[in-house]
Amino acid sequence: MATGYTAIIGEKPDVTLREYALRCSRAVGALIEMRDSSLDAKIPEEFHPSDYHKHELENAQKTLKRAESMTLEQAAREADREYQSSMKNYEESQTKNHDLRARYESMLGQVANWEAPTPDHQGLKDFMTSQLEESIKFDCYEVEAPKKQTPKQYKAELIKSAKWNVAYHGKGWKKEVNSARERTEWVQALLKALPKE
Repeated sequence: MATGYTAIIGEKPDVTLREYALRCSRAVGALIEMRDSSLDAKIPEEFHPSDYHKHELENAQKTLKRAESMTLEQAAREADREYQSSMKNYEESQTKNHDLRARYESMLGQVANWEAPTPDHQGLKDFMTSQLEESIKFDCYEVEAPKKQTPKQYKAELIKSAKWNVAYHGKGWKKEVNSARERTEWVQALLKALPKE
């Protein structure tokens, strides 16, 4: 039985080595990300790095510069804004969790009071109970209320976070650039090694 890769040999009597090799190249090496694409999709001759890490690196560098030059008065205002926003989110989350827990517990009570029509239905009742108990355990947890940071704490945390992001996205950007270069070299070496059509 032909595979998606070998089907072209049976469908096209004059298939070339180049066509077959390029089709198979999607399953390995630099083109592995194309393995789920249409087998007729064009293979790029050059790859470009995703700019996600580049943009995040630039943002982190700006944040770091801003944080390092921030006055304690600015830090106090930002810490207060962040605390107010965190408290609002916390209160909304608590209300949502309490409402959900009440609904789960109400259904749990209904299931507990339900008489299974036959002994064969007891497994269903037990399963319904266990699902609700697990959902309560994982969906209705209590979280600690946010704490307001001092201006110094806020600034120090902002700097620490920005430095981590600069390092992380710096490494990610270098990796993206190297990966694009290596994939391009792999494809170009393959194309050069295959007979021309």
